[in-house]
Amino acid sequence: MAQIIKQKVTFHIKPEKLYDFYMTPKLHALLTEDKVNVQKKAGTPFSAFNKYIRGKILYIKPGEMVVQTWRCTDWERDDPDSILVLIFTESGKNDTVLELVQVNVPDEYADDIKEGWKDSYWNQWRRYIRQLNRKKTR
Repeated sequence: MAQIIKQKVTFHIKPEKLYDFYMTPKLHALLTEDKVNVQKKAGTPFSAFNKYIRGKILYIKPGEMVVQTWRCTDWERDDPDSILVLIFTESGKNDTVLELVQVNVPDEYADDIKEGWKDSYWNQWRRYIRQLNRKKTR
């Protein structure tokens, strides 16, 4: 049985900048500390963590939404691709609420993927935002 992962996280940065964290190859790679291939165009392939995660960009609305297929190389061949939706919503003057919904996540990988989003993305993004904010105040 596949699972659905839902996460809602707030960051102290504008939605357009947070969107760029995910959709700009050099920045994405810097923040996850691993190789990534991503383009801001529907229909293009996506990979992260040195091709451990692969998929295709299905839809983008710059600064607001990303929809993509998503799967890990260690999933079973008959496991369907997961569909990942990231929604970036402005909240207040300088904050973004990021909503993640990921469907068709195989049961045996769901807990690791939930933690992976937190450890490899949200925590890394928060550290980077703190660094950016420190530079602004100097």
